[in-house]
Amino acid sequence: MKRAIYIGLSIFCILIMTYIIYTNFLSEHSKFDKALLYYDSPGVQEEIIFELKELSIPYEIDKQGYILYQSVDEKRIKEIAEEIKKAYFQVQPSISIATDEHKDYFLSLLKQANIPFKIEKLSNNNYRIEWDLKHNNKVQQLKIAFYKGISGSRNPPKLAFSNEIEKEILLALLDEKNIPYNLIKSEAAKSTSKINEVIEYDWPYYEEVQDLRLKARRMMREKSENQPK
Repeated sequence: MKRAIYIGLSIFCILIMTYIIYTNFLSEHSKFDKALLYYDSPGVQEEIIFELKELSIPYEIDKQGYILYQSVDEKRIKEIAEEIKKAYFQVQPSISIATDEHKDYFLSLLKQANIPFKIEKLSNNNYRIEWDLKHNNKVQQLKIAFYKGISGSRNPPKLAFSNEIEKEILLALLDEKNIPYNLIKSEAAKSTSKINEVIEYDWPYYEEVQDLRLKARRMMREKSENQPK
């Protein structure tokens, strides 16, 4: 009789221990009731996991690579993920300036407008000035003032052509980008390039037009090099 009671108690204890272990297992693994989308960029995924470890926020990674977490941490984790994605993917607006004089002038405009910036000297000795995207609309207005200031004119900017090929390529690029311009006669331009026409456009397009001019000249050189000798 005692032996039967002992065996019964032993079985009961084993069942109790099994139940406790099982419920603990379920509790531990069911607490992660939310999943954060897996990011194709390994860098973003690694940064998020690193931050979770640093902040001691519990999580698991499932077989598909999703980050599992508790709903109680949802707001915090989503904020972390958004900040990391923003920093990882967002390219900050910037401008490249060649001279110290122009660099100092542009920085003075930013300082007057209380716009924070970062500055870096590049390998070609140009200065790269960067600002946060939230200030970009204001900086675009400052850039117009900057270009007007360094040109010494408040009249619409003008651009002359070096030859007919450059003119043809540049006008095509302007049309492609939907940049408005006027083609006007200019005897002054004819004295240097033999073409008595220049394009006149608005200051907000100054930077883009200068970039397109460089592109047009590069395309012109490539076209010349590819012609049969």
